[in-house]
Amino acid sequence: MFQKYLWDERLPEYDGELLMDVHATGCYTSKVEMKMLNRRNERMLGAAEGISSIVDWMGGTSYPAYTIDEGWKRVLWHQFHDDLTGTSIPEAYLFSYNDEYITLNQSANIIKAGMESVASVMNTAVKGTPVLVFNHVTATNNGIASIEAELPEGCRSFEVFGPDGRKIKSQIIAREGSKATVLFAGNDPSMGISVYELRPSRKAEAASTSLKAGGNSIENRIYKLTVNADGDICSIIDKRYGKELVRQGEAFGYVFFPNNVSVAWPAWEILKNVIDSEPEKVSNEVRISVEECGSLRAVLKVEKKHAGSTFVQRIILTDGACDERIDIVNDVDWNSRTALLKASFPVAFDAPEATYDLGMGHISRGVNTKTAYEVYAQQWADMTATDDSYGVTIMNDGRYGWDKPDGHTLRLTLLHTPSTGIEWTEQQTQDFGRHTFTYSIVGHKGALDPAAADII
Repeated sequence: MFQKYLWDERLPEYDGELLMDVHATGCYTSKVEMKMLNRRNERMLGAAEGISSIVDWMGGTSYPAYTIDEGWKRVLWHQFHDDLTGTSIPEAYLFSYNDEYITLNQSANIIKAGMESVASVMNTAVKGTPVLVFNHVTATNNGIASIEAELPEGCRSFEVFGPDGRKIKSQIIAREGSKATVLFAGNDPSMGISVYELRPSRKAEAASTSLKAGGNSIENRIYKLTVNADGDICSIIDKRYGKELVRQGEAFGYVFFPNNVSVAWPAWEILKNVIDSEPEKVSNEVRISVEECGSLRAVLKVEKKHAGSTFVQRIILTDGACDERIDIVNDVDWNSRTALLKASFPVAFDAPEATYDLGMGHISRGVNTKTAYEVYAQQWADMTATDDSYGVTIMNDGRYGWDKPDGHTLRLTLLHTPSTGIEWTEQQTQDFGRHTFTYSIVGHKGALDPAAADII
């Protein structure tokens, strides 16, 4: 039958996405814990595959094919409607969460065993304590590594040396008895294992840094960021190019929609009239403080409350690591009924289209329409000026719903707790509780480079 009509000119042609305009818009966000676990397992299983391949090649333990295969099957089993979509009955998630955590634990055990096997055959002869770092990303990684180490009595810091023997930046962020948690800036090759060296020191940590934090601002060599009285980011200046990222009179921050009504299919849907409504600011009981300001990392802490929920944001900049990225770690105790929470990013330039990561490619979409007002993306979305002079990429570690209300704003959906009718009443408290997640901001000169966005 298909062949009969294959070349029939009466058949319509369609070029574009086949988005579900209403019944699916909530699925990008509902049951966010399930989505976070799925994202983490995708990364952990990839890391387990990587280290196991290296160990097997080096003549260590054999590749654990059965365990990794079962792990992937266990995770993929839940990537369907209504499970990963967050619309199953509560009892189903007793099984779903269990499977996700089993896989996380098994992957962690594989990685630990793999690193121990590598350590037994690699040259780790250094004067101090050797530390092995595995970069499972398929690109050079200059992020921050963290380790708990013994700090002898009388010592005040660690000196950390890279694989080339050169001293690198480090910072102690916590101490308990003789134990200290130390951060250091790595620079590790793709799918590579590097040996670092820790040496306890009686000297204070080196103070040479571009990091500054005080009052309501924080900066490094690339950005100067300012927070307003509402606890929102009212200014980010890219010092490399003299560019302001935030639109004048607006701010990057939470927006709260208090009438998130969806009676027929509450967890499945976010309705357009909710997206189109005027949101509230999250700006009650705001407290701003400097939590850290060391030589490697600075943290500006913002605390606030709204509608029964509490919000803590840690705005993080580095010096000597991934300095071009602003990380915002969110710790939310969510107890708001009939509510939708988004993060809003109104940029200083005009960007009528945004580019969205699809995992195996990317796609451009315009501002919200009747049928595309809450859309999906994987790990990032980007707005670039119409003249390709400058752009801003927003990344996240476990959220998938986005919208673009106008020609200069992008919004990431964070939490979705809808009202209900006589059915699905358990969804009235959907996602109540504690959530920790991160979204990041990266400014870039010129047009978007999707490959660069994938690896930052």
